[in-house]
Amino acid sequence: MSARTLLCVAATLGAVSVSAQSSLPMEDGRLAQRVSVSHPVVRVEDFLRDLSQRLGVPLKVEDGLKEDLVIVHVRDIPARDLLERFASHFDWSWRQERDGYLLYQSKEQKEREDEAYREQFMAPLRERQKELKRILAEDASRLDALRRELEELKRRLESPATPDEEKDSLGRQVTAAMARLEPGGRLAVSLLANMSFEDFQRLFELGTLVYAMTPTPAQRPMGSSQRLAEEALNAIQQTRELARRPVDVLVTFHAGYDWPEMDGAVDVVYVDQAGLSVTSAVYFHSSVQPSPTPPQPTTWLSGRTLQSEAVEELLRPRDGSPFRNLARMRSLAYLLPKNTMMPRQGFAELAIAIAEALGLNLLSDSAVFPVTSDYARSRDAGFLLDALYRGAWKLDGTWILSRSATWAMMRRNAVPVPRLRAIRDRLYEEGGASLEMSGSLVDELGVRKYRDLPLPFFGIPSSIPQLRAAHLWYSMNNQQRDALLAGEALSVGRLSPRQRQLIWQLAMAPFSYSEFGIPYEDYEVHASPTNCSEWWPVGLPPDAELLLMRRRNPVVARARFQSTGELADVPSFSSIAALAARRSSWNPAEDSERYRPAVEEEYLFVVRRGNVLIDQTNVAIIRWNPSAPWVRFDELPKDLLDAIERARREFGGGG
Repeated sequence: MSARTLLCVAATLGAVSVSAQSSLPMEDGRLAQRVSVSHPVVRVEDFLRDLSQRLGVPLKVEDGLKEDLVIVHVRDIPARDLLERFASHFDWSWRQERDGYLLYQSKEQKEREDEAYREQFMAPLRERQKELKRILAEDASRLDALRRELEELKRRLESPATPDEEKDSLGRQVTAAMARLEPGGRLAVSLLANMSFEDFQRLFELGTLVYAMTPTPAQRPMGSSQRLAEEALNAIQQTRELARRPVDVLVTFHAGYDWPEMDGAVDVVYVDQAGLSVTSAVYFHSSVQPSPTPPQPTTWLSGRTLQSEAVEELLRPRDGSPFRNLARMRSLAYLLPKNTMMPRQGFAELAIAIAEALGLNLLSDSAVFPVTSDYARSRDAGFLLDALYRGAWKLDGTWILSRSATWAMMRRNAVPVPRLRAIRDRLYEEGGASLEMSGSLVDELGVRKYRDLPLPFFGIPSSIPQLRAAHLWYSMNNQQRDALLAGEALSVGRLSPRQRQLIWQLAMAPFSYSEFGIPYEDYEVHASPTNCSEWWPVGLPPDAELLLMRRRNPVVARARFQSTGELADVPSFSSIAALAARRSSWNPAEDSERYRPAVEEEYLFVVRRGNVLIDQTNVAIIRWNPSAPWVRFDELPKDLLDAIERARREFGGGG
């Protein structure tokens, strides 16, 4: 079974004939037994084995479907109905074997799933590609005009007569104009505008490697990362009181950092058994400064605890209809933390709690529910409730939750892969990526591969992505460059492995750096810290200097914090939130629900290496949790850095 999920909307499922999907004879009286089943997350093979023992009927599944994870919650229905709806819901089939039955996927069903996956994968990309092609065509015809516009914007920004309140907006306009003119930005847009489905697929295969330890049965612990996870959990308990109820814990171990001194990072997400209280912390384990005490959390995401009784009251059916008051249902989503990464088990428990409160039966692919993803957004918490409302359909008294392509790539996220050492060697040989970790982790880590969600994160790269773009640009021949700038299709297969690696980093970085870009003209050098460890947790290249820049005209705005949904005074430059926690009296342990850092100035870090200034703020503060290998400065040859500097001067610079 592939890692693709067929979108089954209510109309499609309702139109599928049960008889066409299964072969469970009516005369088999064993299947008339009534059953009640509740599995938050279970492998298909385990679900059928348990049901087989209870019914006395051999129920087997073909190898390709064994590892699929499903959620089943039904009360007192005939076993035949459950099995038939199970097969029809996932577009699988039953056939009789000896005195039992085998669940399988036919060739036609597999083709339908693959085609649906392909279409869903590309649908949002096609719309974005049309827009990118329009931008490319427009820019190509008016490059001179864009340069004149940029000069005018810079002149207004630097003019003493320009009011301070306008400079922030002008700064963003300057950044956007510079991005449209610099070669790396145009290169990335050209690539994205012309990539095919196969190109995207190959890049995903080349890209993110995330290693995880979770409580789901289909995944196994990861050797020595267990110790790191335990340290992180101990630190959480020391810093913040946990809920008294037992918790499900999801730990994701990330590898592949820019800096060789950084062994890895751990995300810890814990959820009480009702799935209603979520807190996340990011921890770092560094071999540079070994310490007997666990590392301190860099960021906190806290949510409100919601008692199960409140859920039942909130979702209590009104006027005989469980969905009559949709607004009340959706309000639950806003009581949950935003930007939350929730383990599959916890989200499934929440789904079952809702189903219990509404008196519903529930059958779903577990991919409907968000699991760990760098792409989690505020809408994720409301996804379950929207799915219950729009995707559920009723068949003979049973409600079935439809599947969603939004989480298609997460369906088969437990694909065994070679040990980390082999992965590291293969990455280095094929893509030039450096995956440097301690020997014990490399040797002991038993891993499984996670494919991140294929949500398109487009935008004109800046900062570190500009380095990658320039690196890629100068590695191409003139024919490749001309084809890209002319908007012609360029197959990823025609690029070298190193070029493909750079394209991946350009195209699929989890953050669009342009939204954080502010021209250096807005800043002045505030300090060159003598003790880098105070400001910079990892080492610098030996010939690099760290500068602390201060904004000349700091702007403090009212904004809604992602973690709590509450309004707070925060700097307009988002990446300073973590720095503010260090520099002010704000204590995450005591004031985590308030999120009101006292910020008087706005700062960012810049690394100066020779004549090249590199904005490191996003790497230092925002991108503590990168999902893809990064090009390290000391891996770039001097001639390449010189070429990048020449490109910066020729095309108007860039962060």
